[in-house]
Amino acid sequence: MKGVTNDIVKSDELSLKEAIVKITFWSRYLISKWYIIILAAGIGSVYSFYQVHTIKPLYKARISFIIENDGGGGSGAGGELGGFASQLGINVGSSSAGQTFSGANLQELMVSRAMIQKALMIPVNMEGKTGSLADFYIEIKGLRNAWKGTEMEKLSFPPNSDPASFTLTQNSVMKNLYQTLTKKEINVNMKKGTGLSTIDVTSENELFAKYFTEVLLNVVSDFYIVTKTKKSYDNFKILQSQADSMKRVLNRGVSSVAASIDANPNPNRARSVLGANSQRKQIDVQANQAFYVQMVQNLESAKISLRKETPLVEVVDYPVLPLDVSETNRLSSLITGGFLGAVTAIIALLIVKLLRDVMQN
Repeated sequence: MKGVTNDIVKSDELSLKEAIVKITFWSRYLISKWYIIILAAGIGSVYSFYQVHTIKPLYKARISFIIENDGGGGSGAGGELGGFASQLGINVGSSSAGQTFSGANLQELMVSRAMIQKALMIPVNMEGKTGSLADFYIEIKGLRNAWKGTEMEKLSFPPNSDPASFTLTQNSVMKNLYQTLTKKEINVNMKKGTGLSTIDVTSENELFAKYFTEVLLNVVSDFYIVTKTKKSYDNFKILQSQADSMKRVLNRGVSSVAASIDANPNPNRARSVLGANSQRKQIDVQANQAFYVQMVQNLESAKISLRKETPLVEVVDYPVLPLDVSETNRLSSLITGGFLGAVTAIIALLIVKLLRDVMQN
């Protein structure tokens, strides 16, 4: 048993010695090739430095905003309105969209394809030309030159185009534009607690970064406000239609009463039946007048309720030219390039040495 144990210990000692010998051998070999490693490190540093100077600078546009939301509620004017409007079959409860948009899902809305696509269709004037942001983005990315001589050379996105009318090629290009923007160039931060949110857009073109940031917020704000107040707005339009209809009925009633009086200007008191028709019309007019007054009051209450439920998107800071430029640190690029060059040289030397040894054996 002791003999077996001693053999294991000796085997471990030999393995350790072999490892030390191999490490020493390879270290001496690499040291002997120091000039190659230093040359590779120098080439890596020069290449990184060249890349830093040739890569276009990136401009960063940031817009910060606050979304103020009263939330509606069913008390006060809204409660009074509900009691009367329910008699007309109208539901004037608070909008459920207030719970639909909040926090993370509002952030997802801002980077959704529908919102990005709609923003790209907005017309702007850049560099003396008017066109959609999508066409300018294609120019910025150099896609127009890459498409020369192909069937896509004349592909464009006219301002305010309807996505439903896009061809298969246009949909494919739009998908690529959307993925590039959302994965690399757009960052939305909905800060909890402070209520202050930001949209950052990074681009090689300073004007595009500024315009797209502002347009995207406008598009999302409009969609958010319309969606959140849709139920209240629809109810308001119904009440307004009812009030207009009642006003027409009231006007016709007043005209009818006047016509009845004109037809019998000097009624015979001995024959009261002759004035019954006129009296009935007057009673109808008085009833309709009271009903119309109530409808007008509730229509005003509906306006107040709609105004209260309409959220306010307040911009705190707009992107202002000149924008901040995102530049790579030159010293950092030199060190990184040199390190990568040296590592590449070491790996190459080791592979070449191993291959030579194998061929010789």
